[in-house]
Amino acid sequence: MAKLRMFVAALAALFSFGLASAPANAAKLYVDNKLGEVSAAQRLATASPRPVQVVFEFQTDGVRNEKATKFAKPLALKALGAMSYFSSISEAPVEGGSLLTVRINNIPEKGAAGKGFKVGLTFGLAGTSVVDNYDVTLQLSPAAGAAPLSAEVKHAIITTLGKKSDPSFGTEYKKAPDAVEAMMRQAMDHGLNQMAANPGFPGK
Repeated sequence: MAKLRMFVAALAALFSFGLASAPANAAKLYVDNKLGEVSAAQRLATASPRPVQVVFEFQTDGVRNEKATKFAKPLALKALGAMSYFSSISEAPVEGGSLLTVRINNIPEKGAAGKGFKVGLTFGLAGTSVVDNYDVTLQLSPAAGAAPLSAEVKHAIITTLGKKSDPSFGTEYKKAPDAVEAMMRQAMDHGLNQMAANPGFPGK
């Protein structure tokens, strides 16, 4: 008899369910395509990028989630380090006093656990999906004492259970860390690109 195994994958509210009985029951992760990547035509250049200190926090329903912060922070720092808005990123104070605060608040769909249990009992025949919404808030202090810049971006990851792959949900990722990194990269990139339009952005 197949066993239902439910686990919260890496981030406390990113649900992945699976049954040992059949591959059809494996969870599939999709990053919503509504936001997408910042295109070359959209991207704003920073003439003289400067270093920035980064403070990162991951929340679940508005409450700091220590385990999720520990898991997601290296992914967020990696994504930020690959962007061209700053010359370097650091968790320690930097010359000039530039400070970027990133807060990601996960708002999981209510009743998600019950959906997973239903799929388990029906051996995957009753496919369903769970949506994890993310409110991504960025605040940038260009220098000590300078007026901060801010941006808010919404994103989502969809987890399907007992369903075939379906591109209408978004871009599919095989592993939860890859989906989470893509979600954060896209949201932070869009937020920083919005702020880069401000003449007060560091290095403009």
